[in-house]
Amino acid sequence: MASAKPLTMLVVRSRPAARLSSTARIFSPTPSSLAAFSTTGFRSATPSGPPPAGFRLPKPERWDQSKESTLDKAGKYFLLTEMARGMYVVLENYFRPPALSPPVSEVNTLYEDTQQVKSVVLLASFVKP
Repeated sequence: MASAKPLTMLVVRSRPAARLSSTARIFSPTPSSLAAFSTTGFRSATPSGPPPAGFRLPKPERWDQSKESTLDKAGKYFLLTEMARGMYVVLENYFRPPALSPPVSEVNTLYEDTQQVKSVVLLASFVKP
């Protein structure tokens, strides 16, 4: 007759969770490991003695207790927005693609036409009707 031991080993090997649960340990720190964790001494949360000067902050000013008027505050914001707008315009023009200049021949003909008109006007001013 066959032994029952190989059959039970087959069942244990087919169920890995049963085998792991028997070998798994729960880690619990020992008192010696807890004592070695921190290297500094115990200190209280607040220092002993009176608080330093200026420890407590003054109460914040309410909007109606301010020394600066509402129009002054609005003027500051307006100035700030105008400065930002001016910087935007400057940067917009700085990064604009360059304008196309007319060819040199067109510039010369415009100059010559202007000179001809000036000479005609000058001659007409000498002619009396």
